[in-house]
Amino acid sequence: MLTTEDFTRMPEGLLVPLAGRVGRCPRCARTGVEARTESGMATYVHVQTSEVMCDGMLVEPQDCCVTFESTLPASLSLVLLRN
Repeated sequence: MLTTEDFTRMPEGLLVPLAGRVGRCPRCARTGVEARTESGMATYVHVQTSEVMCDGMLVEPQDCCVTFESTLPASLSLVLLRN
């Protein structure tokens, strides 16, 4: 079963089970949930998909912003997020 959660349609302050509290993204000002990538970078997830599998649940961000302070252009920030 595949589920899509769109945090941009949720009000700020709402607590979403297993995701966290919905807040305002400092990069794009849309609402989202703060999360960390496997490499430890801070991100704001705006849309994510969840799939229940036989050995657990797979959660993948579909739309997110990297929120670290950097001199890198936004296009390179997305490349870093994917690695």
